[in-house]
Amino acid sequence: MNEKIKMKRPWQKQLEKMNFGDFSVVIPLLLIMIVTTVMNPKFLAWSNFSSTLQLMPFLAFTTLGLSFALITGTTDLSVGRVTGLAGMVFAFFLIKKGWSVAPALLISLFIGAVFGFVNGFMISKMNIPDFIMTLGTMYIADAIRYLITNGYPLTPLPYNLGEFGDASVLGMTWPFWLMIIAFAIVFFIQKKTVFGRRLYAIGGNKEVAALAGINVVRMKVIAYTICGILAAIAGVLLTIDLNNALPQNGDGWEFKAVASCAVGGVSLRGGTGTALGVFVGVFIIRILDNALIMVGVPAEYQKCATGIVLATAVMYDLAKQKRKIRE
Repeated sequence: MNEKIKMKRPWQKQLEKMNFGDFSVVIPLLLIMIVTTVMNPKFLAWSNFSSTLQLMPFLAFTTLGLSFALITGTTDLSVGRVTGLAGMVFAFFLIKKGWSVAPALLISLFIGAVFGFVNGFMISKMNIPDFIMTLGTMYIADAIRYLITNGYPLTPLPYNLGEFGDASVLGMTWPFWLMIIAFAIVFFIQKKTVFGRRLYAIGGNKEVAALAGINVVRMKVIAYTICGILAAIAGVLLTIDLNNALPQNGDGWEFKAVASCAVGGVSLRGGTGTALGVFVGVFIIRILDNALIMVGVPAEYQKCATGIVLATAVMYDLAKQKRKIRE
């Protein structure tokens, strides 16, 4: 009997190393696609599928940024408004001030970095609850968006940036390929670098991480700064894609981002989740939005569907955490 147990141990170790979390979310995705296809066969048309993929990058960058905060065991409710603010700042300096693309881009990314840094510093160093702190900066970013142009949109963008947003490579737009590159880089950082391992350690147990010599404050500040920068990139790309900047851009994105992370296996308690899971989560949320449109669900009920998905994902995450504690 003992020999049989010993023979099984290598197999058990290999199974324990394998992470199925990133792939378990494929099941609800397939269910959504099957049901929608039955109700509307045009759902699986390549034109519809490609348009969904090309809508992903903007929410995906915002969600990828949020995942850095979530992995450390905290959240950022300001990401949606920071996305919108960065896009407004980019268009403002291009159109109103006549700046060239490079400095306008840099100031937009700087704005995102500042919001992220302030959030991270106040949460980790001053011990302000993340929910309260980021709720405050959410409203600050929200107000600044409207103050910049008194609520009026900024359009059109100079330097033929609109054409860049419409240009495609291998049938997909530039923002899509930039998204793929960004997710690949973040996935590498998470899996292969000391920085990534430290992020997960802080999310798992920040007290133990501190005892292990990890500078928790610095790591959280960096995580939030990255979160702000990625949100700013999303805002700039969205502005280029639309060829204008609207003050309401980014409204409600924080909830879609949280839902995407939760569906993609990023624990809201911290310590787990990968860029691959986030990508799948964003894809599911976008597919869900598209499916609701294809089957004729009214717009006011679409937000309800997102809320149901978020609540379900959170309950699943809580159940999974409790199961781990019992084990």
